[in-house]
Amino acid sequence: MTHRGFSHIGLSTLDLDKTREFYEGVLGFKPVVADTIKIEEGGYLRHLFFDVGRDQLIAFMEPNGVPDVPANYDAGINRGLGVPAGFYHFAFEADSPAALAATRCAPKASKSLISSTTNGLSRSTSKIPTACHSNIAAWSATDRRATR
Repeated sequence: MTHRGFSHIGLSTLDLDKTREFYEGVLGFKPVVADTIKIEEGGYLRHLFFDVGRDQLIAFMEPNGVPDVPANYDAGINRGLGVPAGFYHFAFEADSPAALAATRCAPKASKSLISSTTNGLSRSTSKIPTACHSNIAAWSATDRRATR
């Protein structure tokens, strides 16, 4: 089998509209599929996929009135497992440290991108989005290549 990366990563959100605002409006990812999945037992799931580059997608599901799914639950991966924030996370590559800084300083990002760190090899911007997960790091591709 030839490995080509992942097809998609699926995550849960309690507010798909806010999630879309962040991924499309702040990070600039293009939504490519949006659908509603009716659940036979009742309720429905709103489902949205974003193109994150290299033919890879990230998908979010928002449950609405689905039996045995609470209306409010902790959609964060880390808290639910009882581990510190950032243990489970994923990272998107930025074109350059300048592109990362421009995203961090964009007006739409002011309430979304909450901190910036340098770990010696890469620059990252952390974000706590609409309870989908606890951390997103955007890495400079140039810095990342230096670690290989």
